[in-house]
Amino acid sequence: MKNFKIDNSTDPSLLDKEYILLKQERYIHKDLKKLPLTNERAEGVFELATKIRGENHKLCGIYLRASLGELVSMEETLKIDLPGQTPLKLNKIENTLLHILRELRNFQFHLRNLELKYNETQITIISENDPDFSLQGEDKLTVIDNLNLKDLKKLHNIKNGYTDSEILHMIDWMNFYQKEYSIQSLILKGLKFYSTELVNHYGLL
Repeated sequence: MKNFKIDNSTDPSLLDKEYILLKQERYIHKDLKKLPLTNERAEGVFELATKIRGENHKLCGIYLRASLGELVSMEETLKIDLPGQTPLKLNKIENTLLHILRELRNFQFHLRNLELKYNETQITIISENDPDFSLQGEDKLTVIDNLNLKDLKKLHNIKNGYTDSEILHMIDWMNFYQKEYSIQSLILKGLKFYSTELVNHYGLL
């Protein structure tokens, strides 16, 4: 598969393992507003993904499906915001997270809902506005529970676009990092990577 790898600049393990109080501008590049429809979808991803938490797994699943749908739909709005230009799709970027998020959307829309569970972890909450604010404690992170090679290979894009080793790499990568950050946080990080990549790719700075 061309353009399939993860580099150090987009590896979540190199980001601070702290939960900064969620702010939209932290995850959506400010210059993405030059693509109004795509920026609107990005805002939708943020609003929906921030709701993927709590004890109601059915409701979390709805927000998960909706946020992934909004993320992938940014590929389509690029055609409207930038007529005549080739849209930069998630799976054309060298970023494992963006590849797996795209296929999780396809899994949800074309096969079945993903099962969710909790993963307890120690967290630190900080505020960008108040450097003296810090709160430590435990949190129950929402994670996907049923990622496996057999199911993912039922997807046309997966079966024909990736080798088994690449699929296993995506599964192992997601299973490891979502336990560290939660699926909510990975979607938000994916949004940040994608919006920044779009701004750079189309010279919007």
